[in-house]
Amino acid sequence: MNSTLRASTAIFLVFGCFLAFALPAQALFDTGTALEKGKFELDVCVNPFSSITYGQSWLFYHYGLGNKWEIHGYTSKWGAITNWDNSIYEGYIGFLKQWGEWEYLDLATCLGVRKVVNMNTDPSLIGPGILYTIKMGEGWRVAGHLQFIGDISTSGIRPLNNGYTAELGIYKMIRDGLELAVGGFMNSTGETRPIYTVNFYF
Repeated sequence: MNSTLRASTAIFLVFGCFLAFALPAQALFDTGTALEKGKFELDVCVNPFSSITYGQSWLFYHYGLGNKWEIHGYTSKWGAITNWDNSIYEGYIGFLKQWGEWEYLDLATCLGVRKVVNMNTDPSLIGPGILYTIKMGEGWRVAGHLQFIGDISTSGIRPLNNGYTAELGIYKMIRDGLELAVGGFMNSTGETRPIYTVNFYF
């Protein structure tokens, strides 16, 4: 690894640690690349401070089904990780299909359902949309999504707020089986927040 690459990696790690421990974070998990068959990925994001009221702690799961398909889902807890009383929890399950693969670019779409467990709200449809991975080499990639989000109710499916979310992140393999990702997420109201995850591959 040359000195420029070592320096850029060090800056990336410092910035990632800053996001992880100083900012209200959400999880970063969307790429355009499906896991290989039988492979498992676990993405972790912890919201560490009680002063952060909206940030969420996440576990996001991916499992490769083969033929560029994967099943994925998450469980999350709103608020500080230390506060387990009267907290809010949500879950999601869905499928991803990678339909494009080139030397420097992967493209996929996903479709799933999200539900806030202990609130009287309708479930949400996540997707369809565009998920992408730009492969940069040396363990670096840029990835994210632009996809639909809607409420599922007895009257049908209607857009939730603006009706879409967007995400952009930078990923770096730290060593075999361990990756750090930092970036930004825009929710359906148009608010943008910093995000990070530590990703483990098995």
